[in-house]
Amino acid sequence: MSIYFPTLSVDDQADTLARLLPDGPLFDAKWRDETNMRKLLFGLAGEFARLDGTMDTILDEYDPRTTTLFLAEWEKAVSIPDHCFNGQGSLALRRLCVEAKLAHMNVQTEQDFIDLALLFGFNVTIKGGKSCGVFPLAYPVCFFDNIKAAKHTMIVHFEGTDNVFPLPFPLQFASGIMNIVVCMFNRLRPANVHVRYMFGG
Repeated sequence: MSIYFPTLSVDDQADTLARLLPDGPLFDAKWRDETNMRKLLFGLAGEFARLDGTMDTILDEYDPRTTTLFLAEWEKAVSIPDHCFNGQGSLALRRLCVEAKLAHMNVQTEQDFIDLALLFGFNVTIKGGKSCGVFPLAYPVCFFDNIKAAKHTMIVHFEGTDNVFPLPFPLQFASGIMNIVVCMFNRLRPANVHVRYMFGG
């Protein structure tokens, strides 16, 4: 129960409503259970008690990081399903996807991309393409057609992902959650930047 909307019993709620009415002989019936006025207050009190309970539920469930009842509404509000999020999976994953779309889709810096991957449990390092396309070569070796292509490439290294296929491939052999992160990176990258992914290590 919330401290903001404590749910009163019907009797307490009726007493609260009675206190709002004026005192005096004309309204004395508000305290006597057998009167029509008191019965009216009891009828209203039940609805007010239900309303307090509903507001309490809304307050408890409003946070998209913890909600269960309103998860579908949150997904609809942030346009899930979409290209990267299919709206499937565990409650925890669905909540993460909503949180990502609400708070992490305005990435601009390298740290923003790192934080986005970390939200889904992946440690990544990001380097510019020039760091591995020129001599002396760093391992693993990655080549570019020209210096301009290297300059406009972001290399994302997923650390500790030994269970994925280590070579670049048209098909990505990775976990479903990693595919979500890759999809987001591909959609959020600057328009003039290409992304290459490295796994393991």
